[in-house]
Amino acid sequence: MEVRSVTNCLQEFIDQCENDAFKEQCEQEFKDFREQLEQSTQQTLENERKILQERRQALDDEIASMQKLPARQNDVVSVNCGGKKLMVKRSTLCTVEGSVLASMFSGRWEDSLEKDVKGNVFFDFNPDCFERIVNHIRLRLIEDPAKASPAPEIPSHLRTEFHALVQYLGLEAIFAAKPSSSLRFQQNGFFALTEDGTTVTNDGGARESAQAISFVEGMPATDVMEFSVRVLKIAGGPVGVGFMSEKSTANPYHPGYDKYTARAWFYHSGHIKLDGRDSHTGTSYAVGDVVKCSFVASTRLLSFSVNDSCVYSKNVNCGHGKIFKYPCVKLSDYGDSVKLV
Repeated sequence: MEVRSVTNCLQEFIDQCENDAFKEQCEQEFKDFREQLEQSTQQTLENERKILQERRQALDDEIASMQKLPARQNDVVSVNCGGKKLMVKRSTLCTVEGSVLASMFSGRWEDSLEKDVKGNVFFDFNPDCFERIVNHIRLRLIEDPAKASPAPEIPSHLRTEFHALVQYLGLEAIFAAKPSSSLRFQQNGFFALTEDGTTVTNDGGARESAQAISFVEGMPATDVMEFSVRVLKIAGGPVGVGFMSEKSTANPYHPGYDKYTARAWFYHSGHIKLDGRDSHTGTSYAVGDVVKCSFVASTRLLSFSVNDSCVYSKNVNCGHGKIFKYPCVKLSDYGDSVKLV
């Protein structure tokens, strides 16, 4: 029932009272009630007016801040991260739209960020992790669109903290593993391939030997060869990833694999074999791990990583005056399987 209807009913009740003393008492109480009701209504309206004013002021402040933003995109922001000072353009920090990091420096919330005694924005993060994140964003801004920048190599002792910071800053999208859509395994008749060619499995096809090699196709003709695979299954024998200098059909199971072929294999046991010379990295890989292989022709720098942690990086002298040209995988037992990522 509305307030006006209630008061009207009360007034009608008072008017019908025959006892003068009782009627006078009711009139006084009704008068007090109406005064209290008016005061309460006025207070409620005043509170709502103040709330609306505060919201309007906040909106005006935000509009004013956003209007200043375009002129500030090229500002250089001074960030004190765990005691290490970094100078970064605001536009760099705002590159990943929708991320927490971009929101921090969008102009809306920056005044609320913690500052050090010199007025620098202060982050209580591991500076090694944060600097790697910023450098990766910088690299993405100048990269060739046709060749996306790889995620940075993260030492094993920083990996957990690094990925936690990436998640906190809302930057998972630029650090997530991206499929190498242009790469696929070559169909050689000895392995089973998925329809898209990104997964190869030693299915024990019609051949005498279980062990065979599958080359990776679609690698751009550049100075740097690089590919990554996720290990799906290791049935028993060694699974290897690496490079070869030749690609012939002389041996159907080991194409080009003769004494004149330069080759480099990184086996799941952690062993690296370079033209038959055996060394151990101290790091093996297992099912679920992502193994990255890289070779720079101009410097002959050969690198292997496991889950973004570099385990081997050396300038190598390829045997027989050859140079690595062909990325490949070796699956030694029935059931072995890997996927390009």
